[in-house]
Amino acid sequence: MPVYPLTEDLQPGDIFLVQIPIDRQQEIFNRSGFLPLDNHIGRILPSGFGKFYERTVHAANNLILPRDWFAPGQGVPGTSAPNSSFPTYSFAVRRGAGLNLAVPVQGVPVGLSLLASDAAQGSIVIADAKTYGIDTISLEEDTQKWASSHRSFLSNFAPSIDGQKKIKQNFVRVVSRVYLTSRVNVSLQSSKSSAGEVWGGARKPVDLLMPHAGGDVQQVSMEAYNTNLEKLNRMVEGILSKAGDTLIPGGTVKVVAASANTISLVETFPRPLVIGYLGFDFPIDQYGFLGPPIPTHAILTQQISPDGQRTPKSVVSKRSYKTIKEEAAKGQNPKAMTFLKELDALASLVPAVYPCTIYGKTGPDGALSDQFQAGSPIGVEPRNFSVVTTFREKLRHSIAALQAEPNPRPTDQAEQLQCSTQTLAELEQGLHDHQLLLRDAIDFASDLEQAGGD
Repeated sequence: MPVYPLTEDLQPGDIFLVQIPIDRQQEIFNRSGFLPLDNHIGRILPSGFGKFYERTVHAANNLILPRDWFAPGQGVPGTSAPNSSFPTYSFAVRRGAGLNLAVPVQGVPVGLSLLASDAAQGSIVIADAKTYGIDTISLEEDTQKWASSHRSFLSNFAPSIDGQKKIKQNFVRVVSRVYLTSRVNVSLQSSKSSAGEVWGGARKPVDLLMPHAGGDVQQVSMEAYNTNLEKLNRMVEGILSKAGDTLIPGGTVKVVAASANTISLVETFPRPLVIGYLGFDFPIDQYGFLGPPIPTHAILTQQISPDGQRTPKSVVSKRSYKTIKEEAAKGQNPKAMTFLKELDALASLVPAVYPCTIYGKTGPDGALSDQFQAGSPIGVEPRNFSVVTTFREKLRHSIAALQAEPNPRPTDQAEQLQCSTQTLAELEQGLHDHQLLLRDAIDFASDLEQAGGD
């Protein structure tokens, strides 16, 4: 994914909130070639750098990244980082039209002006490129830990229904790898000259390098060519100094070769700048939980549909629990007995009494009524995993029933809705803390069911 504008301040572990619908993101990406990174909500310091690089030539066991590879004042920044190489990018540009290049270098508009052309074919070479990153597995673990500490914030961006009755899904985007460059080479070949209108009949800047009528041999010598090249570069320097830092902060553009219709420029940066990144998106689920990571680029290029990547079930269903319980009862499957014991231990997540009044719809007219008063005992014996699924279902149904009531709700119902929502969020958090157990149990039960059907 290209970065615009180029920056030093982007690294693996940076977290962004994405609220733009996927189809709109795809439209922006196809039109502009990049997506803005404008809602920066966090920065994780990945815990897995040392292990990730421990067996490479760029061992980083005792390093702090990116500081120790790219900090100024320690020789040439980025020298110790892994190298990277990019292909040559070809493009077409026209004055007054957008440039769908996704590589924001000021050499392109500068070269177009020096050619006094309103259209050109060009190529860009990203040189002196470096890269570093982290594996998805360890970064996902770090991201989930970060999310558990910011659940309240993330819950504000849970899925909702928009005015067109469509689900609005928000995402957390995490950077896993960045690509940096210290030098960009730009070559342009004029497709159409507009010297008359741009330069008012005066000679265009690249003509400084060309022989003209009445010139002598000295004027077309290599020495004269280099002298005029220096004049052209001083002109460029003056133009950019007047423009200030509106283009690329700290970048230096120099013309290295030119003719009547072509020009080659080199843009260098005193320290490497991030020019692109890889990352993945987590869908934000109800109550601020994060779903599985989905590669950002795969979504934007429509290789993966996020609709098929919803958060997997993190709670063992009654059917799965029954399957495991029946297998454990046979006394011949130690794995089933271990799962049963560990699942039943999660009954401790359910309080002894209802902390909130549980509501439901009753009667032929579907009137709202209280079914279990707050403070009444949750009388399920024995207290095994079944009490977890039952209590969770009651909370969800109660919340749905209360939310269906027209506003303004009576004060007691509004209070019970808030209580039930908070209680369910706490239960979901407790289950999320045991997500590996729950997912393994689901897979185990599924294998048992498939084996039984064969």
